[in-house]
Amino acid sequence: MGNDKKYNGWVNYETWLMNLNLTNDESTYNEVLNIVKDNLEKEDYKQAEALKSWVEETFSVENQDIIRICDTWTYRDFQEIVWCEIVEALSTDLEEPKNHEKRKVKA
Repeated sequence: MGNDKKYNGWVNYETWLMNLNLTNDESTYNEVLNIVKDNLEKEDYKQAEALKSWVEETFSVENQDIIRICDTWTYRDFQEIVWCEIVEALSTDLEEPKNHEKRKVKA
């Protein structure tokens, strides 16, 4: 098929699952959208770093080498996440409302 995505359209399982964790709860989803929106003028990797830092600061478990957000993430699993891919998907979500506003409903 020529599609190099490896898990449900995502580069890997860890990236897919983190995206699911970040977008499954409305308040978390809105927060990550704001992080991406606040960093739109920056390069993709800077947006990805901002998102990753927020997740680490918000969901790290004190005195343990894990991240806890819906699922428990070991340090190794957390390092497998391709944050730029998540930022790209969230950026698309930011663009969609604009497209919906321009559409006219046919009667």
